[in-house]
Amino acid sequence: MRLQAVSPKIPLSSHPVFGFFDQDIIDKLNAGLEPIFLEKGDQLLRQGDPGDAMFLLDDGLLSVYLEPVDGQSRIDLNSIMPGSIVGELALISGQPRNASVEASEPSTLFKLSRSSFETIVEQYPEVEAAMFTVIQPRIQRKQLAEMLSTLLGDTITQDTVQNVQARSEWITLLSGEFLFRENDPADALYIVVNGRLRATALDSNGLTVDLGEVGAGETVGEYALLTDNPRTASVSAIRDSSMIKVSADALQTLLANHPQAVFKLAQTLINRQVRQYAPEKDMNPRAMTMCLVPLDDVARYVDLCQAIEQALGVYGKTLVLTADRFNALYGNDDASQMPFSHALNNLITHWLNSRENEYKYIIYVADQGYSNWTQRCARQSDRMLLIGSAEDTAPDQQDWERTLLRSHPDTQTDLILVHETLPSDGARYWLAERDIDSVFHLKSECLTSRKRLARMLSGNAVGLVLAGGGARGMAHVGAIRALEEAGYEVDYVGGTSMGALVGGAYATGADWKDLAELAAKFSDPKLIKDPTVPITALMSGRKVTSILKSIYGNETYIEDLPRKFFCVASNLSRSRPEIFHQGLLWRSVRGSMAIPSIFPPIIHKEDILVDGALMNNFPLDIMRREVGSGVVIGVDVNPPSTKRRRAYDFGSHVSGWRVLMSRLNPFAKSIKVPSINGVVMRSMFVNSNYQFRNMRGLADMLITPQVSDYGVLDYDKYQDIVDYGYRAAQKMLEEREALKTA
Repeated sequence: MRLQAVSPKIPLSSHPVFGFFDQDIIDKLNAGLEPIFLEKGDQLLRQGDPGDAMFLLDDGLLSVYLEPVDGQSRIDLNSIMPGSIVGELALISGQPRNASVEASEPSTLFKLSRSSFETIVEQYPEVEAAMFTVIQPRIQRKQLAEMLSTLLGDTITQDTVQNVQARSEWITLLSGEFLFRENDPADALYIVVNGRLRATALDSNGLTVDLGEVGAGETVGEYALLTDNPRTASVSAIRDSSMIKVSADALQTLLANHPQAVFKLAQTLINRQVRQYAPEKDMNPRAMTMCLVPLDDVARYVDLCQAIEQALGVYGKTLVLTADRFNALYGNDDASQMPFSHALNNLITHWLNSRENEYKYIIYVADQGYSNWTQRCARQSDRMLLIGSAEDTAPDQQDWERTLLRSHPDTQTDLILVHETLPSDGARYWLAERDIDSVFHLKSECLTSRKRLARMLSGNAVGLVLAGGGARGMAHVGAIRALEEAGYEVDYVGGTSMGALVGGAYATGADWKDLAELAAKFSDPKLIKDPTVPITALMSGRKVTSILKSIYGNETYIEDLPRKFFCVASNLSRSRPEIFHQGLLWRSVRGSMAIPSIFPPIIHKEDILVDGALMNNFPLDIMRREVGSGVVIGVDVNPPSTKRRRAYDFGSHVSGWRVLMSRLNPFAKSIKVPSINGVVMRSMFVNSNYQFRNMRGLADMLITPQVSDYGVLDYDKYQDIVDYGYRAAQKMLEEREALKTA
């Protein structure tokens, strides 16, 4: 390449982009032009170089191509004829060159530097607007070439790209919109360029089944098109998405010229089936994207975001993007606030989506307000994280916040409350006006707290599930002791009945020693027994309510606990489990352990609730949904009995008076019958024990203390039961460690 004094053959006044400008603008542009001459084979631009200038081709021919990647051949995109401009996209966007350009024959060009261009645009903004008219087709051509390269491999040619582009349609969907619905006729295949889609279908019972997600670079709709059948699923956007619609005719031509694409499409279908039925075998999980929405001053969370980025980095490469950080990385100070109608919007979205191939976790930090950047953050994210300072009074929901959340009704929305100290209270005031899925408490200066949040956000949380079982549930205390001694950090606790009681105390921040004191307190039956006229129950429930309040406090709420917690009750009014994630802790646990006929039920929203053991005594399934791919540890205190079954000798009816007299008369034969309490307690566990056979695989670690020889009311034997739990957990941990080292 060399400088040479030449005069342009094609004046700017006749150029299709600049020709309608006033002469003053033409003169300014001409004054900034610098002549360039290229020999055949000279490289004008190299992919990845900074966009510091654009060029007007005055004479000759240029070739645009993508550099070879992973051993593939280079991909020719386009030929540039005289009178065309080149390099304008990188100049305007601030991005590195997205393709290389070389001279196919000797060529003369005129160079306009970035500084000259910016000086002109500052005075004449319409110049930049005019440039956008030529940018969009080139953006689409490059993105199409990348998609086809993935589909066809290194056989892609410039003609292929141009033919498909000419016969394709670019589709844009907002989050929540449908691309097509089940049973629609199949008229096209779609290549996802940006965004993410979800496929669903109705099963034989009319229930919606999630079939998985489709991300950038993947195809969707190919099965129905190839088999000439109606759509087998509905596909909708779960974030703003753009895609290329390839008609059936265009696809047939493509497959005829590139038969290897059939194998690529088949591979896509197979991989999708693998992800659907065996998600643990998905070797390329998608990046997790989250939008952090500050409800007060953004600046106060800058350092905290860096700490979260570091904590998440343990589980995978993490990127935190504020508006300023994005602008710096993207190379354009205005990029974060770019309107969605702007010609560069597609390029910005593509850049953000490309980061998902580099990072496992991406956190977008929104502005405090409904800015373009805030909207972009929400559109790019699969999860919304509202964040506020718990030391401040809970703010009313502002109009911009309400608008943001209403715009993304299907996005999981959580609340992070930042504290100086833990535990805390007051989360319910933040939740009063907000529809929140979950609450996280973060002690800003506490490494342990930050690590816990990172585990929860990244899908690596440790969940502990404690089964109900009356006095046998004291084995949970021993199991927790063994887990603590082994260094396990439990993030989430769930339980039913006695498991709820122990789990609730553990979630408040108690350790195993505190729980041992709790077990001792329950060893005295006088503390919970308060017989009454047996109309609703044998006990009035006053004492058990009193002891629960003494354990947890009158005003402790589940949503304020340092460890996340849930417990399960049985809703008799609606014939369903009632899962408590929020509300007064003592009242929720009281409902979970309201043993029918023993303790009175509680009223919850006009429904009658009794012991959760009737419906789900060991809620492994609920915990698995909560922690996702995290670790689920279960403690089952209802293993099969090793005792010889007691022989009963009553018939089809029982007279309580005769049984009583047989026991009072030393000369009469005692009639052996099960007790009311025994029948009630055993009945509660029948359904859950049956269900457990199908659910045990949901636990990564299963602890089964052999406490079946103890009665469910043997609270006075708590010390032995605790020891059984401790030894069983130790044994399980030793076996697990042995497998690791084997």
